[in-house]
Amino acid sequence: MVLPPVLSKRQLRLELTQLYTLSETSLSVDGDDLTGFIAQGNTDHQTAFVLSLPKDAASSEALQALYQRPVKDVLDQFDITYSER
Repeated sequence: MVLPPVLSKRQLRLELTQLYTLSETSLSVDGDDLTGFIAQGNTDHQTAFVLSLPKDAASSEALQALYQRPVKDVLDQFDITYSER
C-alpha cells in the first residue's frame, strides 16, 4: 500500500529528479507492454507512487525527459493522487 504524497506548491514546481528517484520494478503490470517504476523520495527513501509506463516510454531518453518535467505535470499526466499542503 502506498499513501498519496503531500507536497507543497514549491515542491510541485520542482523537476521530478529533485524530489524522486525512479527504480524499475519486476512488478507485472497489465501484461508485457508496460513497465513499472517505483518513485522513491530522495531524502526519506519512502515510496511515493508507482508509474506504469509503456515500454517505448521507458527508454533511457524518455526517462531523462520525464525527470526534467515538473512534479505536478507528471502526477497529473499519470492520474496519481496527491495532496497539496
